[in-house]
Amino acid sequence: MANIKGQLLQPETGWQRIDDTDSNIVYNGTGWQRSTDSAHYNNDSMGTLTPGENYVLYVYTSRIRIISDYHYNMGIFTIDIDGNYTCNVDCYQTGERYQQLMFEKADLEKSIHKVTVTLKEKVHPGTNLLVLDAIDIDDDGFLLNEIAYNYIRNLQPSSNETIVFNKVKKANLPNTTDNKFAIYFTDNGEI
Repeated sequence: MANIKGQLLQPETGWQRIDDTDSNIVYNGTGWQRSTDSAHYNNDSMGTLTPGENYVLYVYTSRIRIISDYHYNMGIFTIDIDGNYTCNVDCYQTGERYQQLMFEKADLEKSIHKVTVTLKEKVHPGTNLLVLDAIDIDDDGFLLNEIAYNYIRNLQPSSNETIVFNKVKKANLPNTTDNKFAIYFTDNGEI
């Protein structure tokens, strides 16, 4: 079992790791920069020094973990999930630690979620950095792009219909069955 603010070099059984380079992660703001360093997962991470800048994940999962840095240049970030859950995570400490499990939420509904992580104003010495190294989600979960997320959120199936989420290759799109509205995604999160 992983511990918050403990190192987590690989996803645990039942989880999958998604790197900060995934094209479905939306980085908002002009201060984001890629850092290459062997201390990070897949030797890279994304970071910003600008308070108010954020990254957004559109994700199908029942749980999520955020892997980041924990050291003297880090700041505090706010996590918002679906506008229903908000918390602050303080990544500041005097040493330097990488690939740290900085946040976990394991009791989400198995569905699509919008997760927004925003850098707060500086409160510690150092440079007030927000870093994304990787995220862990359900092993059958996936990220999707903003267009697909908005499309799904606007669906309103009738009371006798069910939305079924499947991640399949484009070439393998099966026909939908009675009373089911199926949404199929390609590997890059497109509908």
